[in-house]
Amino acid sequence: RPKMKMHAITVMIGLYHVMYFIACVQGGNLFIDPGMMEDDWRSRFLALVAGDHLSVAPGTYTMTRRLGLTLLGTIDQNITIEGMGGMATFYRPLTNQNVWDVDRGEYFQIKNIELVGGSSGLNLGAGGNISYGIFKNMKISDMYYSGVVHGINVVQHCQFLKVEIFNRAVVGMGSGHCFLMGSVAPSVK
Repeated sequence: RPKMKMHAITVMIGLYHVMYFIACVQGGNLFIDPGMMEDDWRSRFLALVAGDHLSVAPGTYTMTRRLGLTLLGTIDQNITIEGMGGMATFYRPLTNQNVWDVDRGEYFQIKNIELVGGSSGLNLGAGGNISYGIFKNMKISDMYYSGVVHGINVVQHCQFLKVEIFNRAVVGMGSGHCFLMGSVAPSVK
């Protein structure tokens, strides 16, 4: 009898997680929380398409490798990544990679997110052009080199609203910049 109860509980918990996942995915609404495995929350970032809204629960998400985002929304269906109910912190302890790379994107919003550590907090345009991006209520800190760095492609019509960049260039570890835009290519507008 106790074994049957345990199996029934396990099945119920499994069904709850499946139903929760289906509810989060329907209608372009996705959810991640810091208790998830890195591969699980990373896969949700990498699957974003026009009209999706990724709700990020508050807490710390430790990163072990590069997160290269392609955020291709449309004028009518932006992609939104939003920290919910408090600041969601993405922490990269090593300085050999940026915290986030928005490689390519248009018509997207990133709100209420904190990027900590890494070589740079946010790298824009390493894999293509960036346009009509909104970065709002963000904190970028404790990076080795730069808060926001621009890659080799065009970055245009983007807004940085209430973005705080501080504690750049960890003492004794480089010169550091808040924004390093257009140093690689003359294409920032």
